[in-house]
Amino acid sequence: MIVLLLKQMWQYGELHELCDKNYAAYIKIRKEDNEQHGVPFSDDDLNVLWSHKDNPTVELLLIMCYSGFRISEYITMEVNLDEMYFKGGVKTAASKNRIVPIHSAIQDLVKERMRRDGGMLRIRPAAFRKNMDKVLKQIGIERHTPHDCRHTFSALCEKYRVSENDRKRMLGHAFQNDVTNSVYGHRTLEDLREEIEKIQTGFKKAVDEEVKSQRMKTELVTNVSHDLKTPLTAIITYVNLLKMEHDPERQKEYIDVLDRKSLRLKA
Repeated sequence: MIVLLLKQMWQYGELHELCDKNYAAYIKIRKEDNEQHGVPFSDDDLNVLWSHKDNPTVELLLIMCYSGFRISEYITMEVNLDEMYFKGGVKTAASKNRIVPIHSAIQDLVKERMRRDGGMLRIRPAAFRKNMDKVLKQIGIERHTPHDCRHTFSALCEKYRVSENDRKRMLGHAFQNDVTNSVYGHRTLEDLREEIEKIQTGFKKAVDEEVKSQRMKTELVTNVSHDLKTPLTAIITYVNLLKMEHDPERQKEYIDVLDRKSLRLKA
């Protein structure tokens, strides 16, 4: 932004013959922009997003939350569906052409988006931001920026103890003076995949817990049915015998059996 402003000042000065040399050409900004300001989506927010994943805008929000790229980077990024990774990045040397594995939770979303749209982002970031504001309001989530998805990814990495060095790699952050990692740090796609898969999705966890709960209910019903079936079968048998029996002693014997079976049902 600063360099762009200086270039525009030079163009203005040249136009009005105020200067004869473009000093902006000698300025290079090597420091990354300040990305400290941002509010990650909460776990509750993520669960709401997952429940609306069929919405194309929410679809991309989830993809961004679990991959960590800047919104503008999704325009030109390479999406490899065979090996399941993203490749792209802008701005700094650490950011450009970085590879991030596609988390298993969003793989179906990525496939559908590529099938339907042929890419991750086919509209200008400003237009997506407008759609995003509208959709978040509709589903009851407070206002966020696309960059908050990047903060969400970083927060998820921290929460689920993704390697700090790999978090930096996937976010495209420089190692600064850490020569060991910047020069000698060699991580394969599968190394990074192992780390990113540590991140759990609240929606998946909720689904797993619901499946587990339903399975336990089914097992309970099955066991209870079995426990009930045995004494009930015996009771029905002895009731039929009792109807046909005329001997008082035998009738008393059948009644005693029925009494024991009924007590078993109460146990």
